[in-house]
Amino acid sequence: MFLIPSRGLLASSSTKGGPLQISATPVRRSTSGANIMHDHAFQSIKITQPSDANDLADHLTPAERRLLFTALEARLESSVVSDSVTREQLKALLLVNTLPFIGFGVLDNMIMLLAGEYIDTTLGIYLGISTMAAAALGNTISDVAGVGLSHYVEFLVQKFGIRAPALTSDQLHLARVRYTANFGRALGLVVGCIIGMFPLLFFKDQDEKEKNRGKEKEEKERGKEKLMKMTAEGKEKKE
Repeated sequence: MFLIPSRGLLASSSTKGGPLQISATPVRRSTSGANIMHDHAFQSIKITQPSDANDLADHLTPAERRLLFTALEARLESSVVSDSVTREQLKALLLVNTLPFIGFGVLDNMIMLLAGEYIDTTLGIYLGISTMAAAALGNTISDVAGVGLSHYVEFLVQKFGIRAPALTSDQLHLARVRYTANFGRALGLVVGCIIGMFPLLFFKDQDEKEKNRGKEKEEKERGKEKLMKMTAEGKEKKE
C-alpha cells in the first residue's frame, strides 16, 4: 500500500532541505482485503531534491516501487504525446515567422540600396570613397533603421490577425518546432530581400553614372584651376 502517514514514519528522516513533507488521510479496508484510499488521500507531497525522492523510495516495498515506476512511466509517455505538435500548428508557426521577415528583408535591402546610391552619387564624389564603401555605409544606415522599424512590422502582421499558435514550453523545445521557425525566418528574409531589390529598376546605368562622375571631376578640376589663376593674378597685382 502506497501510504505514508503525516506523522511518525518520515518525521525523523531529516535531509539538508528538511524532512520530506507528506500528509495523508487514513485508509479503510474493504471486505476483500484491498486497501482503498479516501478521496484526496494525499493532500500534499513535496519532493524538492533527490534526497527526498530517495527517502520516499526507502519506505516503499519492492512491489510498491514497481507499481510507482509503472505509473510514472505511463505519465511520461502521455506527456510526450500531449507535447506533440499538429500540422495546423506547424503551418501557423511557419506563417507567423515568415511574414515579418519578408517585411524585414524588403526594408533592409530597399534602404541599403537607396542610401548606398545616394552616398555613392553625392558624398562619394566629394569624399573620394569607393562604391563598396558607399554600399557599406548604406548597409549601416539600413541596419539602424531596421532596429526602429522592426516593431512596426510585427505590429502590422498582428493587425492582419496573424497570431502565433499556443504552444507549451515543452513544445517550443521540440526539434520540429525549432526547424519550422528557423526555416520560416530564412524563407521570409530571402523573399523579402529579393523584393527589396526593386529600387535597382529606377537607378541609372553604370555607364551613365561613370560619365556623370567624369564630368563632375572635370568641373571640380576646372574650378581649382580658376581658383589658382585668380590667386596668381592677385599676387601679381600686389607686386
